[in-house]
Amino acid sequence: MCAAWPAKAAGRGCPGVCGCRRWWPIRPRRCHCWPRCRTIRANTCRSVANHLNDIAKDHPALVVAWVREHLPDASRERRALLRHASRTLIKQGHADMLALWGASMPFEGRARLTLSSRRLGVGDTVMLNLSLRSDSAQAQSLLIDYAVHHVKANGSTSAKIFKGWSLTLAPGEARALVKSHSMRAVTTRRYHAGRHRIDVRINGQALAQAAFSLTID
Repeated sequence: MCAAWPAKAAGRGCPGVCGCRRWWPIRPRRCHCWPRCRTIRANTCRSVANHLNDIAKDHPALVVAWVREHLPDASRERRALLRHASRTLIKQGHADMLALWGASMPFEGRARLTLSSRRLGVGDTVMLNLSLRSDSAQAQSLLIDYAVHHVKANGSTSAKIFKGWSLTLAPGEARALVKSHSMRAVTTRRYHAGRHRIDVRINGQALAQAAFSLTID
């Protein structure tokens, strides 16, 4: 099936070349490729999940409905594809998508974020140390991401969300999580000096934060 999928149209839109690109922005259900997306199978290539993730940026309800239809009784391999197609909506804290993955309930407990350093330069790496403690009498399914609020040239900030952890926290459990974040130079981002805030989002809610100062040599 991978070989049957042509290159995606420029920008977000129809993932195929079925001649329906002109309809995609306003009437996606007229797209002839949509039924093929909806019949994705476990052996389908990862690129189709990428296409669906792109579709979700403009038409979240379609992809939520698709995941709702295919998630029950999905194999481990297929769940991985479904999760990959869901990743943008999960990062955005989309309530319906979080509910499908069992993470719709607010976190009952305490969260604390600390950083290994409060001063960084371009190319440095900072360690994120997240401490969780459950106050719930029930196990909690948690989807945890973090956002780095990069300073822009005009002094404002722009958030970029990064994948964190997926876990189940037992009643009363305390857990320490660690993740490294690199401030290495990349072609898609220009760094600016200033205070960069990091917030941790648990099941779509920002619950802990810390900050570091970035210096530019």
